[in-house]
Amino acid sequence: MTLCHFNNSQHTSSTGFSLKPRKKGFRKNTSLWFDTWADFEPLAAQISPRDIARSGLSLQSKVQDVIHRGLWVWPQELLVKYPFLNTYNTTIRDDSRDTLVWRNIHGNVKKFSVSQVWDDIRHRDSKVNSYSMVWFPSCIPRHAINLWLIIRRKLKTQDLVPMWDVSDSLGMVFSLCESIPDSHDHLFFECPFAKGIWDRVKDCAGLAHYTANVYDIIQSLMPIMNRRTTNSVVAKLVVAASTYYVWQERNWRLFKKVKRSPDQIVECIKSSVRLKLLSCKLKKSKNGERLARLWDLPEAVFK
Repeated sequence: MTLCHFNNSQHTSSTGFSLKPRKKGFRKNTSLWFDTWADFEPLAAQISPRDIARSGLSLQSKVQDVIHRGLWVWPQELLVKYPFLNTYNTTIRDDSRDTLVWRNIHGNVKKFSVSQVWDDIRHRDSKVNSYSMVWFPSCIPRHAINLWLIIRRKLKTQDLVPMWDVSDSLGMVFSLCESIPDSHDHLFFECPFAKGIWDRVKDCAGLAHYTANVYDIIQSLMPIMNRRTTNSVVAKLVVAASTYYVWQERNWRLFKKVKRSPDQIVECIKSSVRLKLLSCKLKKSKNGERLARLWDLPEAVFK
């Protein structure tokens, strides 16, 4: 019978997972002192190098060095000072082989691999409902990152400046409507300038009846957010592109003192969405053909 012990008191991370794999088999490559092969932490954590040397063993000793004809043979000096070593009295098979195994927090033993360990120890939060609104196969990465920051209210809008106690040299007037400081709610899309942009592109996404507040828009899209239909993809692309170019225009005016007209911004939004759609494959249907005409897409986009 092959003896296979696992360490239950190994140093663990905050999530309770072991940080080191276990050795199974105890043969030639298993370190007697530094590998985790027993029901406790590595022996080097409990037995001093001086005691190891006095016993006639060395720091390079392997588990097989204290096994003779299938039985444990510990130096008497170690058995007297460390009586827990007497617990090893199981016969060991001579054909045992060293293998690495992994025990997770649930006590399940699995084949050791870096991917398995990472999957066990990584921190997980509950899935955010709006995840599919931002991250989907056809998303535009830079637009998606920007929209994710908006959803998390992490963009550095002017209403946050006083909290940082920085210089007011940038001013506190919104660079688009030049009336009040910008905020996430005002910028997307309660500001008259930004609302005008949204009103001109929302029809292209089938969102004509949606309000001008981006958080209300996202909430309204929840029922179709996880679908892979053409309507869902186009709607998500247009929302992300609109917020991206409005934010870009805000920054250009604030930092570069450069202004674009609403027509130019609308063209940027439509152009980026159209270029993305050209890389997609649409289902040939009445709705697909309607969107193809709306976005001036060639016949090649259909499956």
